[in-house]
Amino acid sequence: MMAVPQAPSPARDLIRIHRVITRGLATGIEKGSHFKQAGFQDEGVHRGFCDYSRSLAIVLDGHHLSEDTILFPALQIKLPQAPFEHLSAQHKQIEAMLIPLHQAVDEMTGAGGDGLNRLVEGLREITAVWAPHIRMEESIFSQEALSEVMSQAEQNELVAKIGKFSSEHSVPPYLIVPFVLFNLNSEDRAAMLATMPPTMMDDLVLKAWKDQWAPMKPFLLE
Repeated sequence: MMAVPQAPSPARDLIRIHRVITRGLATGIEKGSHFKQAGFQDEGVHRGFCDYSRSLAIVLDGHHLSEDTILFPALQIKLPQAPFEHLSAQHKQIEAMLIPLHQAVDEMTGAGGDGLNRLVEGLREITAVWAPHIRMEESIFSQEALSEVMSQAEQNELVAKIGKFSSEHSVPPYLIVPFVLFNLNSEDRAAMLATMPPTMMDDLVLKAWKDQWAPMKPFLLE
């Protein structure tokens, strides 16, 4: 018997993208700390870790941009008591941390320098803000809370708007889409794929784009 697909849900989508970024931060710190000690075993691993780190920064930046541009304005009408200014201030704090993070990845991609050290330190600083930030968001914007103030049709519309915005900011898609999908377990990945075009996995991720994101595979889930 086939499982019945879940109705579109901004709250569940929020949790899934948070899981992507949380795993990305943890993996970046763990693998980066290892590479600081042992070095990169070959150029493929070096390129893959640079691509993974850059994708993480792009996804994190794009996620907060989608919240500030689409999600928060929609929810301010429904949940006016929520601490939107505080959450957006934390976004700006993380956004400021992403500037040196991008620079660290650029340095790490090029001649080397101190980019790897600065990357790991930057990821640790972001994680310290990120962990309490998402706990607050997921508590305030839970499925139960949103269902009390939004119809299913309104949730459907909000999910579609966020999806369109996110796809426009998932650049380059041949790195960002695999990064998002393969930082999720199989159940969450299937739910995320259900929001994407039906040819996304088979025709694009596993065929047209496979050589471009392949170096990131050591850092991704199967």
